[in-house]
Amino acid sequence: MCCRDVIDLITEYLDDAMLRRDRARFEAHLASCPGCATYLNQLRQTTTWLGQLSDASIPLSAQDAFLTSFRNWKRETR
Repeated sequence: MCCRDVIDLITEYLDDAMLRRDRARFEAHLASCPGCATYLNQLRQTTTWLGQLSDASIPLSAQDAFLTSFRNWKRETR
């Protein structure tokens, strides 16, 4: 497994939706690649922090900007 595979599969890994065989390969890569291990830890930390935010703590202008960006990104990736 290469770094690009890890990036593509990281959500599946975090959601515990990966096949056991793929999970073993994924974790073997993490054990030998400090960059990917750091990326995984950063993503976990970001998810934890974002999970602590309430809707009220995010200004409406920021919510609108984020949703607009996400909608545009979805259009661009088709």
